[in-house]
Amino acid sequence: REPRQHPPDGFVHRVQKEMTPAVAWPDGRRFAFTVCDDPDAQSLEVSRAVYGLLDDLGLRTTKAVWMIEPPERNSPGETCESPESLELCLALQQKGFEIAYHNGAPGTLHRSDIVRSLDVFRTHFGDPATMANHYNGDAVYWGVARLSGPARLIY
Repeated sequence: REPRQHPPDGFVHRVQKEMTPAVAWPDGRRFAFTVCDDPDAQSLEVSRAVYGLLDDLGLRTTKAVWMIEPPERNSPGETCESPESLELCLALQQKGFEIAYHNGAPGTLHRSDIVRSLDVFRTHFGDPATMANHYNGDAVYWGVARLSGPARLIY
């Protein structure tokens, strides 16, 4: 088998520069990474401990949240209908943590409840900039629309 041929040095970076504008990372850094945490099975006690540590270390991450209680749950974890959970998330946002939308609830919602959950999110946190799907029937790319099994291998 022939060894893989690599493009000349600098070729990939030159082409990439032509395709995308340079990113200005904070403090002149050359790269950045992020952590996105979803609320699956996370208790309020664990959230306080984890985000207290992250705050103490000066790290700012993304915390995804559920806004409302569903008719039927498919996962344990806090929603923002809990006043204590909402208070924690608002405090985290004030400290610079990003709050993301993790579908409306830990369970499948009807369209009207999805719209309501987005309205509640906007009321508390502003427009969602980040969204991480939860495994709900109402999730984008879930169920038959999800790329999994043999289709994933082909892809």
